[in-house]
Amino acid sequence: MSSKAITERVEILDQTTTYSLTEVCERSGVHSEFIVELVEHGIIAPVAEQPARQWLFDTRALTRLRRAQRLQQDLQLNMPGVALSLELLDDLEQLRRQVDGMHQQLRQLLDQAS
Repeated sequence: MSSKAITERVEILDQTTTYSLTEVCERSGVHSEFIVELVEHGIIAPVAEQPARQWLFDTRALTRLRRAQRLQQDLQLNMPGVALSLELLDDLEQLRRQVDGMHQQLRQLLDQAS
């Protein structure tokens, strides 16, 4: 039996750094047309309104790009499906944060009552 080594690149991204369209393509291994399509579907957005060749993206856009890639590759979703899935995942994440906050408030109230 042969075993495959699975390696995954872990990259720490600075929250204030921006990346050009070329850098995003190089980091993610996609063509610029794919990035343009993601922008057109509202999946990612450049940090400022500029012509495509001058677009700059923040780390949030890179993270969403990677999630979009996985949804498209793993689930074979089309762009509208990717956009909807990411929107629903964002909503779920927000709801989880709200529930966590409510749990924390409840714990504080219970601690105060005892």
